[in-house]
Formats: sequence, structure tokens, C-alpha cells
Amino acid sequence: MLTVIKKIGLLENDPQLDFKKRVCDFLKLEPVSNLEDADLIDLSSLSFEKNDSLKVTEWAKIKKILVAPAAAAKLPLGNIKEENIYVSFPLRAWALPKKILKMKCDDICGELTSLRITWTRPKKESSNEHEFLYNTLAGLIDIAGLIAETPLEQLYVEKVKGENNLFALAMFEGEIALEIEANESLPDSMEGTHFIKANFTDGIITNVPLAGHFNAEGSIYATDEKVSRLLIENGEWDGGDEIQNTYWQMLLSIKDGSYPSGLLDSIKIFKAINETLKTSMPVNLGEQK
Repeated sequence: MLTVIKKIGLLENDPQLDFKKRVCDFLKLEPVSNLEDADLIDLSSLSFEKNDSLKVTEWAKIKKILVAPAAAAKLPLGNIKEENIYVSFPLRAWALPKKILKMKCDDICGELTSLRITWTRPKKESSNEHEFLYNTLAGLIDIAGLIAETPLEQLYVEKVKGENNLFALAMFEGEIALEIEANESLPDSMEGTHFIKANFTDGIITNVPLAGHFNAEGSIYATDEKVSRLLIENGEWDGGDEIQNTYWQMLLSIKDGSYPSGLLDSIKIFKAINETLKTSMPVNLGEQK
């Protein structure tokens, strides 16, 4: 069902305010600073301190709001309308996991057995530690669950102290394994990389470049018979990289009704990340029920 969104409420202290205003212009949406006039309020930049919690809870009673996963996990469930909540998992709008999921559903490569996600960035583009753990890592776990289509059962995270650098292992129901290597501490001279490798019983779906087949112009689909290139979608947008672009693609998904409302798995993922970092041990999600 279509969601009527003509006005987006943006916070004046949002660090991505200029970019989000450009997005609104591109999508022909009106950015407003008076949040009472908005159809959707973007609160995804809030750090969610105590005062923020009260504000978000009040807005969620009367307006549709977009919040970060950590903020969603802390909302008082009895005092909000979950249908008014959209958790900001922009990677759900990333063309790559959507394509992997479609090919999985089309049974092109058999059954999914495991996933490996590589996420790297130079230090100059790194986020703060909270965003790295509860936006980036949480978002990567979320899209893995979207591809696996089964619940998260176990999570273990090993993080380098003082650095946005970690390795994570997870298991989804059906013995689907996930490995995540996330490192935002590369030298500033290097470029970031964002790869997913999905292993199936009868093949592999990945955007990892093959030797001699660099995929800067799109993705490659190869069988024994032929190789074809999948063109980049939405070529009319002239700003940002494929990861930054997921923000406006997420807004489009909310607008056309394909992006789900509610808390999704934000509470489960938030608690699991917290627990494994606290104990330095794997967390069994079944024990948290």
C-alpha cells in the first residue's frame, strides 16, 4: 500500500542535512524543519540519549518516523504505534542483496549455505564507534537475515579495541553461516569496498570482481554458456556512491509501501551485539526468548 509522503521533516543539526536536502529535491519531496508539518520525520541521526527517547516516543504516537536501529531497540513498546516506526536499515534498499535474494527465490543456484560480507573504508570516511556497531554492523546482519530468510540464532563479534575494525560470525536457522569482515581503518589513500559473497549448493552469487572482469560498470552474471552485465539502476541520480544512494532508495521503498514498518529485528540484533561485546563469547539468540 502506498504511503503518502510529500513532506520530510529534517533535523537542523543532522550531520547529513545538505545531502538529505539534495535527496528531497531529487525525489520531489519538500524538506521541512517544522516537524509538525511533516508526513515522515527523519530522526535517524539522533544519538538517543534520555531526552531524545522522550521526544521520539511522543512523535511516534502521532507521526511516521524514521529512526536508527539502536533508537528503535530502546523505544518503550507499550507507548508507541509500531506502524508509525520505520527502522533505518538503508542497506535493505541496496541493489546487491535484493538481486541475490531474487536469484535465490528463482532457484538459480540451489540452496543458500553461507554468506560472507566484506565492508571496508578509509579512516577519513569512518563513522564513530556507536554508528559502526549499531548502524553499520547491525545493518549488515539485517541484510544477511533478509537474504537467508530465516531467524538469527547465534552471533559472535571480535572487535579491535579503539578501532572500527571487527570480525563477526553468525548462524541463521537452517545452518546458514555468516562471516562479516568490517574495517573502517584503512589508510586514507585507499578506497572503500563493499562485497557480498553468497555461497549456494550449485553456485556463487557475488559482486567481488573477478580477475580481468572488473565490475565498476555493473555486475556480471555468468553461466557456462554466456556472460552478461547487469547495468546500474537509477542512472539519472548524479550523486553519491552505491551505499550512500541506499538512503534515497529506502525513502522510495517507504513511499511505495515495499519497506516494512515496525521494529523488525532491531531489538534482537542490538541486544546480541551488546552481549557478545560485553562477554567476548558467542550469544545464543534462542536463550534470549
